[in-house]
Amino acid sequence: MFDFPSSGREEGDTIGQNDKGLCTRERIPKDAYFFYRSVWSSEKTIYITERRHNVRPCNVPFIKIYSNAQSIELIVNDRSLGIIKRSELPNSNNTVFVWNNVNINKNEKNTVTAKATFDDDTIKYDKVCWYGE
Repeated sequence: MFDFPSSGREEGDTIGQNDKGLCTRERIPKDAYFFYRSVWSSEKTIYITERRHNVRPCNVPFIKIYSNAQSIELIVNDRSLGIIKRSELPNSNNTVFVWNNVNINKNEKNTVTAKATFDDDTIKYDKVCWYGE
């Protein structure tokens, strides 16, 4: 579950550490943790991936969201980029929502918000701030 020290390891980001866990040594969940939670848990999940990479090129190749919601709306700088319904995904059990070729503003802080609507009409949000370079 967690990354841990391993003196014989020389691959990965940090020598001497097994970094294949779902959470860091500091117990911070990684993206994969939220993917599995969206698939295996009934807990309402919405998570914008790659959130810690907060300096981005102005043309973001894709924005990926893990969620077990019925629909997700992506909003960048208060502008909606559309709604993707789970039923529109290639596999209706899929929990990976993707928007391709998203532009963010250069030399500015950009707010990316995901709005999830669940079966029982519950709405949850996730938000990240990325700086465009």
